[in-house]
Amino acid sequence: MFLSRLTLRHFRNFDQQTLSPFAGRNLIFGQNAQGKTNLIEAIHLLTYLRSFRTGRERELIMRGREWAMIEAELMSSRRGREHIRLVLRGGQKYLRVNGAPVARQEDYLGLVLAHFFIPSDLRLIAGEPRERRALLDVEVVRALPRSAAHIRAYYELLDQRNALLRELAQQEGPPPESTHRLLRQYGAQLAEEGSRLVEARMRLLAEIIPRTERFYRKMSGGRETLALTYRTYWGEEVAPEQFDPRGYRQRMEQDLSGELFREIEIGHTRAGPHRDDLEFALEGRLVKNFGSQGQMRSAVLAFKLALCEFTADYGEPPILCLDDALSELDDARRLRLVEILGEIRLGQVFITAASRRECAPLEGQMAKLFLVEAGTIRELTEPLGAGGAD
Repeated sequence: MFLSRLTLRHFRNFDQQTLSPFAGRNLIFGQNAQGKTNLIEAIHLLTYLRSFRTGRERELIMRGREWAMIEAELMSSRRGREHIRLVLRGGQKYLRVNGAPVARQEDYLGLVLAHFFIPSDLRLIAGEPRERRALLDVEVVRALPRSAAHIRAYYELLDQRNALLRELAQQEGPPPESTHRLLRQYGAQLAEEGSRLVEARMRLLAEIIPRTERFYRKMSGGRETLALTYRTYWGEEVAPEQFDPRGYRQRMEQDLSGELFREIEIGHTRAGPHRDDLEFALEGRLVKNFGSQGQMRSAVLAFKLALCEFTADYGEPPILCLDDALSELDDARRLRLVEILGEIRLGQVFITAASRRECAPLEGQMAKLFLVEAGTIRELTEPLGAGGAD
């Protein structure tokens, strides 16, 4: 899969720009604050229908304009040519595929097979557990579309149960038996949907964990071993191949029943996959507590590369966007990253960098070079290393 054409109108600092990237590797370089990340953000919007930088869509529209548009020609080995148009206007998104409007996001997600590394992805390691769960669930839906209904049902039930608990927390005296019955009913439904949600997570992690560990080991030159562990809300480590959905459901239902009075007191649900976590460790020590910036960056890159390889193995070669991925990696890790990119079947790669020197490991390998300056994109014909921007 690859983008054969990308047009931006009134998007961020791009007034009107059209890019014709190569179905291979594309290097986008330029000084900071010129628009490199804006370009990656546009592809991210086409993939997930959301920005990785802001939830306020007004910020995506060029100052002085009332709307923005991202338009793309997508080439897929399975579906052929697809024309996508996304318009942002008045706080709304208007999406069309091949001229037909798309009513539900669920019907669209998965059309653009793209994975991303952006500097803020380091939150996958150093951030709160909810950020890791959110990323994991998004990838679960993309890989296993049928799981979307269970994930949506779980969080809707969770919101309803928490609303009832908050209401009870503000009341004086014990709740009536009818309320207890309703909470137990919510608990049984939550446990059922929660076990299905975790089962879907485990199906994906069974593929992703060994790939991530292998890629990290290669990036470190075999000197470091990364381990990914799924930890349940009650603190138990569970390997994907050992997961027991029935046991998880029973444990969760029991815990919800046993915690009922405490939950009424604090006003929220204490048991369930909304409190599970995915841990990254090096030699038994959590990367978020003891890892260097280079180790954290390598771990996130290994995870994203694993997603790419999984997508290619079970679907078609995806698009990979690496925004400022080469900084804070030593020369050896940069070289190994480039080697891995050559091993994975990728439909297209976009790599942004602040200088040509930073891209030395890519010498002679890039198919197209683009310079971004002040909201303009210019394709370069001279080879990498021929001079120009530092």
